[in-house]
Amino acid sequence: MKRLPYAVFFGVLSLALACHALTADFPNVQDASYTEANGSRVLKLSIQIDAPADKIWQLLVNAEGWKSWAVPVAWVDFGIGGIVETSYSDKAVRGQPGNIKNSIVAYVPEQLLVLRNVQAPPNFQHAEDFGKTVTVINLRRISKTRTQVELDGVGFLNAPSFDALLKQFRYGDSWTLEHLKRAAERGPIDWAEEARSDPPKQSK
Repeated sequence: MKRLPYAVFFGVLSLALACHALTADFPNVQDASYTEANGSRVLKLSIQIDAPADKIWQLLVNAEGWKSWAVPVAWVDFGIGGIVETSYSDKAVRGQPGNIKNSIVAYVPEQLLVLRNVQAPPNFQHAEDFGKTVTVINLRRISKTRTQVELDGVGFLNAPSFDALLKQFRYGDSWTLEHLKRAAERGPIDWAEEARSDPPKQSK
């Protein structure tokens, strides 16, 4: 069985994931990452989804929404300071140490969601440094039925630990965006089928 990645749109990417060329693995994802003048890196990914922004927003603000595209198990207390708690194990229970927790830093309804990781799995390397970054999700309306989702990972400093994190999340967050597109356009992910799929399925 293929192990699902700890993708972080919002969470954490598995260290076991190989890093592949995004254009080959995730053809719908655009990568415009760049380096700031101070040397800090910004992971900037985007994808266009054939769904209205309000529909995509609903996939981000409650547990059922998260389970439809991101993880098999989720608990969401939506609001400033609230927590998005998730797990890739369907046996997980709320509050256990191995779950992924992201704090909601800020949001604008149907436009913006900002997350910071506050609990990574026990085997996740550079967890403390990852907690110094934030993930910014923007929903930009192209039309009534089409939306561009932009993901910016901010705070990847010029240091070896952040180099490793940036490499991991360039892949993992691309995986996540593809799954968000699939769920928004075609319905919830079948996680049992997904676990058997290698490589992960992609949106067409």
